[in-house]
Amino acid sequence: YRWHLTPQRYCSTLLPILQLHSKHHCCHRQPPQKLAREYCNIVVVSGATDIVTDGQRAAYVENGHHMMGTITGTGCMLASVVACFAAVEAEYFKASLTALTTFGLAGELTITRPGVKGPGSFKVGFFDEIYNLTEEKIKNGARYRIETEQSSV
Repeated sequence: YRWHLTPQRYCSTLLPILQLHSKHHCCHRQPPQKLAREYCNIVVVSGATDIVTDGQRAAYVENGHHMMGTITGTGCMLASVVACFAAVEAEYFKASLTALTTFGLAGELTITRPGVKGPGSFKVGFFDEIYNLTEEKIKNGARYRIETEQSSV
């Protein structure tokens, strides 16, 4: 069961992060939740609105910036950030949600940095923003909602 996996095993069995373009945005909530239930795992879907689900709950993260989709490797970077959060948070739904909000917020803050003019300067600035994020910035900037099978939170 997912809560008994070590972080290393969790990361090796994590379903791939799906890169969805806004025109192909996942408008059906059932498929990610169905996958999570079927594989008894967490499913993370990145796109204009990021989704994390454990099959019972689904969080919809609004943080991020479209420039994140213009640079190579953001999906791999996101997977690494999720793995880092999963290594220190026993509840993988919470770890994944926090990773998604942190990653997206870093993208939002990056675009406001002086000197960011395109994908190259964005990528460098993004690394700096990840490094300089604080707990306070994350708490103040996180934008998400959580829905359960029964209701919305």
